[in-house]
Amino acid sequence: MGMKAMHGSRNVIISGNQFVRNSLWSIGLMPGVAAHAAEDGKPDNADGGSIVADNLIHQIGPPRYSRAVVIHPGANGPRGMHFSNNLFPPGSQGVCNQDLPP
Repeated sequence: MGMKAMHGSRNVIISGNQFVRNSLWSIGLMPGVAAHAAEDGKPDNADGGSIVADNLIHQIGPPRYSRAVVIHPGANGPRGMHFSNNLFPPGSQGVCNQDLPP
């Protein structure tokens, strides 16, 4: 992994990085075990509100990673993510496990 934001990561800025020689993925955005969606009016502690911009993934030869970006799906996955001006060549299974939000 190049970078992961998890376990309550909110309002993180991932910007201007170069990820090289990644084996699993370059950027992983996923909740920790205690993250949960809002229930019954209680506040939630889900990850999100982060910006991912001007990052570059560099790979010589065929990609070793499955996806450039992995975003955990589901109710407790990160929300409100913003992606802009990144160079993400697809891995062996594509660019991301879901559509990247603009």
